Amino acid sequence: MLVWLGCAVVGGYLGLAQDVQSFLRYGPWLALVAWFVYLAQWLPRLVIGSEGLRMVNGLRTHRIPFSRIRDLGVRQSVTVSTVDGRRYTSWGAPIPRNAIAAGMDVSRGRQIQVLTPTNERLRAASAADPARDAIVRAWETAKRNGFANAGGSVVSTWNAATIGAGILAAVWVLLSVVL
Repeated sequence: MLVWLGCAVVGGYLGLAQDVQSFLRYGPWLALVAWFVYLAQWLPRLVIGSEGLRMVNGLRTHRIPFSRIRDLGVRQSVTVSTVDGRRYTSWGAPIPRNAIAAGMDVSRGRQIQVLTPTNERLRAASAADPARDAIVRAWETAKRNGFANAGGSVVSTWNAATIGAGILAAVWVLLSVVL
């Protein structure tokens, strides 16, 4: 939000100063910076639904039904392995607060790479992470219910509006450099 506020203040200053040349030179760069911050920091998220997970990763959105999930990997992000062998990593998944929540087995000095729904270690009080537990609980509930609300297959779509805004900002930057 601070980056967007900074871009808006500088853009507003250039507009109020009535210096059209400066606004046309620097305005596109401000728009491009604001777009990158939106793409990388604001847009990505992992949404848990009754039928599966929805990963919004900048330019793409993946809808993954619980019935298609083979395993969940938890490290610095959540990685979903599907039954067809594909892997999807969420940019907006919960980030661990400490080494234990990240899946580090401190007593043995090795990293546990895969989280399965029966991994009780994550339920220990020292490793409690509500966001991660919600992901695991949703998958466990879907498995117990026999994937009652299970959809068909993984659906990946492009985020057309985000891509369009990025293309417009990039074209505006190119025009400001050329002209």
